[in-house]
Amino acid sequence: MIVRNAPDHRLILDFAPSGHHSKYLRQLFRYGLSGEPEGRTRLLLSRDLLANTERDLTAEERGILRRQTNVIEEHPVYRWLVKAIKSRAIVERLFLEYLIATNPANCEIVLMYLDPFLFQLACLPLPRRCVSGLLFRTSFHYRYAGFPLNGLREKALFIAKYAMCYVCARRPGFRRILGLDPFAELYAEKKWRTEKYVTIPDPIGPEPGDPSFCAKPPKQSHGGRRVFLICGELSRHKGVLVALRSFSSLEPEYLRNVSLRLVGPLYPPEREVLLRELNNLRKRQPIEILLDDRFVSDLELTEHICAADVVLNLYERSYGSSSIVIRAAMLARPVIATHQGLVGHLVRVHRLGSVVNVCDIGAVADALRLFVKTGRIADFDAGAARAYAESCAPSVFAQRLLSLDDPRQEVRNAAPICNSAVDWPR
Repeated sequence: MIVRNAPDHRLILDFAPSGHHSKYLRQLFRYGLSGEPEGRTRLLLSRDLLANTERDLTAEERGILRRQTNVIEEHPVYRWLVKAIKSRAIVERLFLEYLIATNPANCEIVLMYLDPFLFQLACLPLPRRCVSGLLFRTSFHYRYAGFPLNGLREKALFIAKYAMCYVCARRPGFRRILGLDPFAELYAEKKWRTEKYVTIPDPIGPEPGDPSFCAKPPKQSHGGRRVFLICGELSRHKGVLVALRSFSSLEPEYLRNVSLRLVGPLYPPEREVLLRELNNLRKRQPIEILLDDRFVSDLELTEHICAADVVLNLYERSYGSSSIVIRAAMLARPVIATHQGLVGHLVRVHRLGSVVNVCDIGAVADALRLFVKTGRIADFDAGAARAYAESCAPSVFAQRLLSLDDPRQEVRNAAPICNSAVDWPR
C-alpha cells in the first residue's frame, strides 16, 4: 500500500489563517525547512498565515521563508475562483483539485490541515497523486481502543470518520496520513495492514537551549489561593463552561482559596455566554477571577503556567491532542483533564495529572475541591511528565513530516513516540 517511488519535491499547503498553524510552521521551518537544499520544498500559504508565522522569526529567517513561499491569494487560479464563487469553502476545495490535477508526479502535496478536505479527497471520483496531510482528529480507532463515545452524534461521526480513513488507507495516490495520535498508527497497521498512517509528535516540546522550559518546582501555597489556569482559545469545547459551573457548585470556604485565571481570546460566537457565566460566578461567590482576553506569546504563556498550581484541560468532546498539556508537563505542572479521547488517555498513561468525567459536574467539583484542600494530585509524576514532553521535540516533528523516503523509514530509524506494549489502551 506504500508509494515506493519517493518524490523529489514537496509542496506544503495551508489555507488556515490562525490557531496552531503558525506555530507548527515556525517549528517546521526552524527545525527542518531552513536547512534543506534550495528548491526541495515550496510553501503555499494564506496571506494571514504567512504574516502570523513570520511574527516570531528573525529577519534572516523571514527572508529565507519568503523565498520559499507563495501566497494563496496571489495565485491567478485562486483569484479567478474567488471572483466566480462566493463560498470560500468551495473555492478552497476546487483550488485543491486544481493543484492535484496539475501537480507533477515527482512532487508530494502535503496539506497541513487535512481534516476539512478528508471527505473530498477520500470519496470524490477524481485522480489522487502523491497526496499527504496532517489529520488532527484521528478518532477512527476510538471504539476499538475503548475510548468513550457519548450519544448518537458521536457514534455517527465515528462511523463517518472510520469509513473515510479506511478509504484513504486503501486509495492509490495517498502517500501518507500524518497524525498526532500513535494509537491510530497502531490500529491502521494491525487492522488495515497499511503503513500509510505515520505518527508525528505535537511539536511543542522543549527547544534546544531555551532556558524558559527548564522545569521549576511548583510554588507552595501557604494559606494563599490555589491558582487554577485555563489557557488557549476560551470556548465551551475547551472546557470553560464545565470549569465555571463546577466552581459555582463549590462551597464559599473553598472558593475563598481559589484564583481562577483564564488566558486567551474568548471564542467569538460564545463570547456573550462565557462573559455572562464569568460575571455571575464572580458576583455570587468569593472567588478571584482574572481574564486576559487576547492571544499571548509563547513566553507569556510559559509565565502563566509557571505561576499556576494546576492547569485545567476539561475539554468537551475531545478528539485531538493538546499542546497545553505538553507545555504543562514540560514545566512540571499537573493537569486536571477530560477523561475523553486522546487527551484523557495520555494524561493517564504518562501520569500528567488526573482525569475526570466532564459530563458529571459533581465529579469535576470533587476534583477541584480536593486540589484546593490538598494542593496536590496523587497521579502526577513530574519525571514521567517531563519525559513525555521531551518526546514531543520539534526536531522529530520536522524530521518525520519532511521525509521524502519510504513513509515509515524515519519512524524505523527514530525513537518511538510511545511504547505500544505499554501504551495501547486496555
